[in-house]
Formats: sequence, C-alpha cells, structure tokens
Amino acid sequence: MRKIIKGFAYDTATAKEVGEWRNAFGYKDFNQCEETLYQTKAGAYFIYGTGGALSKYAYPVGNSGWAGGEKITPLTEEEARKWSEDHLDADKYENLFGKVPEASYKDKENKMEPDIHNFRVVCQSCGMTGLIDFSKPTEESSWVIGCCEPRWENFRWEYFEYYTCMNCAEKKEK
Repeated sequence: MRKIIKGFAYDTATAKEVGEWRNAFGYKDFNQCEETLYQTKAGAYFIYGTGGALSKYAYPVGNSGWAGGEKITPLTEEEARKWSEDHLDADKYENLFGKVPEASYKDKENKMEPDIHNFRVVCQSCGMTGLIDFSKPTEESSWVIGCCEPRWENFRWEYFEYYTCMNCAEKKEK
C-alpha cells in the first residue's frame, strides 16, 4: 500500500518491515486486527494496519454497515518505541533501537527508585490530574482524600480511596 500523508510518501513495498503484531482473532473474525511497523529509507516510522469490521480499521458502508479496512499511520520515533515496547519481544526491540539497560531500583541517577511520597491522582469530580505529596502536611496539599463506603466485591468487603481537588471540595461544602 502506498499513501501520501502531509506531503510525505509511505510505501509498504519500499520501506523495511521491522515488526509485526496480530491479535488472537482469526482472519474471518470481525475483531481481527493486524499491524506491521515499517521504517522508510529516510528513517521515518509508520504502521500499516488491517482489521475486520469490528476493529479500529473498520470503515462505514451504506447506512448502518461496517467493513474491514486498512490504514497507514505515521509515527514519531517515540511513538514507534512505545508501539515496539507494547508489541515486540525484547530482542526485536533492542535490534531496532539499541541495547536497553537492566532495570534497577538503586539507580538514583536514572530516577528508577520508586518515590513513595508522590502519587499522580485524578479528581473524581472534575477529572483534573496532579500530584499529591504525602510527605507534606495535609493543610499544604491541594487535594482531599476521601474513602467511599465499603462495597462487597470479589467475595469480600473492599474500601476505595478517592481524591478530590480543593476547588471541587470547596464547591461541595457550599
């Protein structure tokens, strides 16, 4: 397949195939999906994807029908790395992007040590995201931690924490 996107040509016949992925569905299944990562001679990455009528590559047909389709999607190098991490094994990833260091929680220089004080949270009211710092006093935080009523799930009582930003918490108090 050859496609011009934003003034650049992407051609599966001339680019190098560097990785592929298929979901667990068979070729006759509407959910079937297949993606191949390519690299052009100029070094750009793109995905050539195909899929059935219920895949992300489907397109509308007629008034209410869907058919399987195909698509070329250009990727940045960072997006190609992410796709490769998610879909390729370690050897193929390292052949493509170079050797990756072994993980270590003691490597403070690369910030691999987990930070037990800061957590990324989402406000349950407005959806705003931010960091909550448990090393600071609660009065300095811009987040309120709440605890939902216990719920019977998975054959046991479970308690759920939720977070609310101060703006939403103040609105709730009024």
